[in-house]
Amino acid sequence: AQTEMGHGTNLKELETTATYDKQTQEFVLHSPTRSSTKWWPGNLGKMSNYAIVTAQLLIGGKNH
Repeated sequence: AQTEMGHGTNLKELETTATYDKQTQEFVLHSPTRSSTKWWPGNLGKMSNYAIVTAQLLIGGKNH
C-alpha cells in the first residue's frame, strides 16, 4: 500500500495523511482525493495478510 494512483512511489507528493490523535492514541488515516487511492502492486491484495501504509505524518498540525 505504498503507491498512490496519482503519485506512484513519489513519497514527497503523497496526499494520504496519518494524523495522530493524542486523546485516543490512534492514527487517523485520510486519503482526500481519488488520486490518493492506495494501489496494490500485482496480486498482493489477494495474497497478503499485512500492509504498510505510507502517509504524511501530522502531529499537532505539523507535518513531520
